[in-house]
Amino acid sequence: PELAYYCSRLQSIASIAQVKHLKEANRILQVAMASAKEGLFFKAQAFEWNDAVLVSINDASWAGETKAVDDRVFPRRSQSGRVLVLADQNIWDGKSAQFHVLGWKSVQITRTCRSTMQAETQSSIHGIEAAIRIRAAIADTRGQQTKDWERSSASCCKLVVLTDCDSLNKYIKNP
Repeated sequence: PELAYYCSRLQSIASIAQVKHLKEANRILQVAMASAKEGLFFKAQAFEWNDAVLVSINDASWAGETKAVDDRVFPRRSQSGRVLVLADQNIWDGKSAQFHVLGWKSVQITRTCRSTMQAETQSSIHGIEAAIRIRAAIADTRGQQTKDWERSSASCCKLVVLTDCDSLNKYIKNP
């Protein structure tokens, strides 16, 4: 995930890159090469496949980045990050659970966010959309996909959405 962030950051300034950015790219390449033998470990039978829960973990940083377009720098851009995992059903009850990382992404939010709440909301929306697509694929592999794919995939696999933004969490849970 750290490398994904750094690559995203460098891509956003490619059009105005300077020598200092090339040095940063080389440093990131050295980190990637040094950790090339590290990887993700997927423990066999960590959880029951048919009872697994999909978890979308989303976060954002508000106005902490810059964006470069045609030699112009736009400050105060927000960054979004997410991790999607498939976990043991114990996570549904807030208990400790084994999980497998399915994917992660770090990217600048294309919209200009005027608050932390807006950046966190945008990040969660993107994370939930990615999770819904993965959940549909899980339903399909379990042979439970129908023409009404959203409903059939929702009944096939539970989805937990996590954010560290207390305001967003309270807003979503507000009756």
